[in-house]
Amino acid sequence: MPHGTPDWGLVGPKSTTYGLDDLGEHAVRLGTPHLWDRRGDVIWMSDFRDGLGDVLTYIGVGVGGAVVLHAGYARQGAYCVKLTTDDADEEAGLIKYIPYPSLSLIGMEVTFGCEEDTAYMELFAWLRGVVDTWQPTLRWDPNAGTIQLRTGALTWHTFAPLQRAYVAPSCSNTIKVVFDIVTGLYVRVIANEQVYSAAGLPVYRTGPGAPPVFAVQVEHHADPGENAVAYVDCWIATQNEP
Repeated sequence: MPHGTPDWGLVGPKSTTYGLDDLGEHAVRLGTPHLWDRRGDVIWMSDFRDGLGDVLTYIGVGVGGAVVLHAGYARQGAYCVKLTTDDADEEAGLIKYIPYPSLSLIGMEVTFGCEEDTAYMELFAWLRGVVDTWQPTLRWDPNAGTIQLRTGALTWHTFAPLQRAYVAPSCSNTIKVVFDIVTGLYVRVIANEQVYSAAGLPVYRTGPGAPPVFAVQVEHHADPGENAVAYVDCWIATQNEP
């Protein structure tokens, strides 16, 4: 009697290939940026292969700042974004406005490379609803290795142990933060291979606003007076995180 399974099955005798039953892995092999931490449903993502047309850019009021598409140092694909800070506010960044997400666990992720004159990289969002405006904020000082979450107007939680980044232009550091807009609490932080529990830490909250809007930002801050350079790639926002 016959043995094995049809050629469209996931299991069965094969001599040169293996079956693939994970569509997340299939998507990664096709080039999606959503590969480092595959949890959550993607709301928006970009590896800037189509340019900067769907994001807003900004710099501080000083001189020397710029935000441009860069053909080099990308984590994947041909392009990343070069963030050069001005010499007064020492900042340069990107903003993406997204329709208000489902009331669930939200994730923000980005991959970056930077110089020694970088003070910190920041992932920031504001979710303005009828009742509350949430402002989850994550900072990573790549040189000192300090990772912080904003919990109040002037208060920050600092994680231990320290996690230094690879300080080089190549986009080789990935950071992600997950928070719950139902409970108003952070959930976890991932910095390269290190995972930090953020359970019980409150997301910074301000007053209500309308209409509802969701914006995510990635911002590069330099040491005082410096025109430091960072590169960012594979910027992702998710909902329905576990």
